Amino acid sequence: MKSFCKQFSGERLVGSRSMKLRVDLSGEWVAVSGRMYVTDKRLRFYMDIFESELINLRLTDIRGFSTGRTFVIPTVTIQRKDGEEYFLTGFQTRNLRKWLELLGAAKL
Repeated sequence: MKSFCKQFSGERLVGSRSMKLRVDLSGEWVAVSGRMYVTDKRLRFYMDIFESELINLRLTDIRGFSTGRTFVIPTVTIQRKDGEEYFLTGFQTRNLRKWLELLGAAKL
C-alpha cells in the first residue's frame, strides 16, 4: 500500500474513501471493496483484497458522471469519453460526487 501511495508524486490528493466498484467477472457482476483516491489529476481505485489498481483515470478522460441510488445506498457512475463506465456504490460515494463537482467534471 505504501508503494501505491507514493505514485501520487506531483499530484494533490483531494480525498479518498472506501467504496465498492462493480466489476464483471466472467459474465457475473460483483461488487469489490476498495478505496477511491481522487487527486487534482486523476481517479484511482485500489482493490484492497488483491492489492491491485482497477481504475487509473485521468480527469481529462472523464466525459461526466451521474448519481443515483440502489435501494437506499447512493451510487455514482463515471463515464469515460470512450464510453466505458465505472459504477461505484456505498455511502461514501457522496464524497466522490462532491470531489468530481469540485474538479469540474460534468454532471450527466
